[in-house]
Amino acid sequence: MFCFKCGSQQADDAKFCGVCGTRLAGVVGPQPEPAVSVPATAAPSEASVPAPLDTPASDSSLTVEEWSVICAPPDSDGDVRFKAKVRGEFHGSASAHVARLSWVAFDASGSIPLLQADNALTQDIDDEDSIEVEASAYGKLGETVEPATCQIRGQVVLCPGEKQAPWTIPLPEAGQAGGEGPAWPDMSAEIAGWRLTCSDRSEASASFTLCIVARNFGARALAAVTFRVRVKNRKGDVWSTDYVVVERLAPGEMRSVETNLYVSERAKARKGAIVELIGVVCPLALVHSLAPTVAVLRVEDAAGDDDGANGTVDETEDEEPGASDDDGDEDTEHAEGDEAASYEDGPEISMIHVEPPFISYKVNDETVLEASDDFESTAIDFESEVLGRINSSGEVGRFRKQMVRLARMVVKGSYRANWVTCESEDSRIDLIFRPGYVTCVVHKYVVESD
Repeated sequence: MFCFKCGSQQADDAKFCGVCGTRLAGVVGPQPEPAVSVPATAAPSEASVPAPLDTPASDSSLTVEEWSVICAPPDSDGDVRFKAKVRGEFHGSASAHVARLSWVAFDASGSIPLLQADNALTQDIDDEDSIEVEASAYGKLGETVEPATCQIRGQVVLCPGEKQAPWTIPLPEAGQAGGEGPAWPDMSAEIAGWRLTCSDRSEASASFTLCIVARNFGARALAAVTFRVRVKNRKGDVWSTDYVVVERLAPGEMRSVETNLYVSERAKARKGAIVELIGVVCPLALVHSLAPTVAVLRVEDAAGDDDGANGTVDETEDEEPGASDDDGDEDTEHAEGDEAASYEDGPEISMIHVEPPFISYKVNDETVLEASDDFESTAIDFESEVLGRINSSGEVGRFRKQMVRLARMVVKGSYRANWVTCESEDSRIDLIFRPGYVTCVVHKYVVESD
């Protein structure tokens, strides 16, 4: 077992911590109680009912300031896109790291479900903090269903809980480090293990993969165990921030979660750097039901994103590379904003059409990162997030996952990573991140040789 105060490993039968002297007896976790014979007619006493966990979510609430859904007319294939947004203010003594918007679109009678979507916002959420979450869905409703008559029912789920003391991991210069993490007996949760791997490094930068295994050793389910992960230098300056979440952890269940961290600092500056983790254990989720509403039809939104219902790539579409938007027209709004569709070297194509030779591999000396004037993101340092997730190592699945995660961080405007080296190193790719989706512009060229 581990000391709940200093985190040091101790013998399972130890009564006191050998490092800090804290009394350990009786705090290891729930112990089986001896069986007691009770007459069959006797009602259970209060003492026989397990005491409920302290629930920091009990005083938490969400004040909704905006809840809206817009939709576009069916495209040439009969598909309809819905975009939902909720904005509000969180109140409560407990903190949270995740706010999830989920909704279901029903027909006009409100009885037949047609489409669903969910999306999560990850950030530090404290008392009186504002949140804004969007979730989109795309699909067929049926020939007789009018999009503007659909009833939308949604809810926001937050997972408030008690912030645990920060714990740190030294940033390895190379190779891999790992071990066991702290336990929080009062919350019946622990970090059963962690692994930090230096996956790629050079004199100028390095990338790391962090794996955390969360375990619920209590008798009741936990709504979530979340972590804020920060990379800091020895002076305490924050280089990058990420949030990882394990939701719905059943009693006795153990699950792992993984994230990638990127450090765009020279090797000399990386010495002495650490990864700081702050956990939030959430016994119960706060579910705020939104008033049923009807989608507002807007023609200009017909050429929206390609991220599907859950912000993931819809692999069932059959568009050909270089095809125009779903309604047959070019995305003039986006083209005017950043000239994404004006390239002569290669067509603007959906992420689902990117083949292995053309997926991003690494930045180079000619790579340019730039944001639009109105760009907003949930990430504290979006540039670090892009650099940390742009290396897909030639794996299509990893590329899609990383691009979707980046797109979910974009709240407004666009962010470009121009001239990124592809897996096929004689080609380049531009990545354009907008709220909820990514556009890839491929530049094919052949290196001249003798």
